[in-house]
Amino acid sequence: MANEALLQAKKINYIEGEAYAQRTLGVCHLVLEQYRYAIPELENAKQLFLQSQNFKAASSCFRHIGNVYTQTAIYDKAKETYERAIDYALKAGNERYVTYAKVNLGLVEYLLGNYANAIAVLNQTLDIIERYDDKLALAEVCFNIGNNYLQLNNLEKAQEFLSKSLILSEELEYLKGVSQTYTILGSLYFKKGDKENALKYMHEGLASALEL
Repeated sequence: MANEALLQAKKINYIEGEAYAQRTLGVCHLVLEQYRYAIPELENAKQLFLQSQNFKAASSCFRHIGNVYTQTAIYDKAKETYERAIDYALKAGNERYVTYAKVNLGLVEYLLGNYANAIAVLNQTLDIIERYDDKLALAEVCFNIGNNYLQLNNLEKAQEFLSKSLILSEELEYLKGVSQTYTILGSLYFKKGDKENALKYMHEGLASALEL
């Protein structure tokens, strides 16, 4: 369907239509892990959106390209691309797109071992996520912040954010979030030397995983 839309847009020289069709194709390739096909489609779409000064859509293309680099472990390129996504989302005045890109950037900082940087970036997203009452996003961001604090051995702050994530995930019946948070809390209690709670939380994490 996207291929047909692309052909029709090219026939009538509808630049924005061509860009949206190519972005859709790029995202489809990304989801299917066909990365060598995803990048060209997303790059073409990005250039067309920039040509028409559709900075919001261009930002989304940068973000999806960053996701390709993240999933293929090219983290420096991913970081650079997410920063461009933030720049264009700011130009578009779209705070939600700024937030999406910062969440992605926070993950890359974590994967690079830059835990303090990851926390700083992710903390910038909390106010906007809470304002939009996006509880699922809040659960995931709190989990990521907590996990970064855990890597820095700041166990109290880690527990604070992980506990908040767990409450939200259970409220939403988000089993993946429940499972991963129980498991990480198990690791936290193990670091505290509390083997009883470590085993309890790890068991709960496994039980939740089996329900997925």
